[in-house]
Amino acid sequence: MSCFSENPEEAKIFDDAMTGLSAIDGPAVADAYDFDGIHTIVDVAGGRGLLLATLLEKNPHLTGTLYEMPRVLAGAKNGPGCRCVHYEAHHPRLAG
Repeated sequence: MSCFSENPEEAKIFDDAMTGLSAIDGPAVADAYDFDGIHTIVDVAGGRGLLLATLLEKNPHLTGTLYEMPRVLAGAKNGPGCRCVHYEAHHPRLAG
């Protein structure tokens, strides 16, 4: 359980801020990298998925996976070529 699950107002502020950063940085990242020869991209802890969505929009040959906590995925941008997978941040399989 994260501190955000106990403080939904703070979680929303944080999620909004991260999405805002992705709105600024996402287009530049999509323009800066050559994704030719890449077929799949995974965004781990990718928030609402705006960066991944931007990459998929600019590179329609890609498929993507957004790997994020369930409370964040509820507000995720899920478009063509993208699947959302949830995880629990403190799950024992992720330790070590």
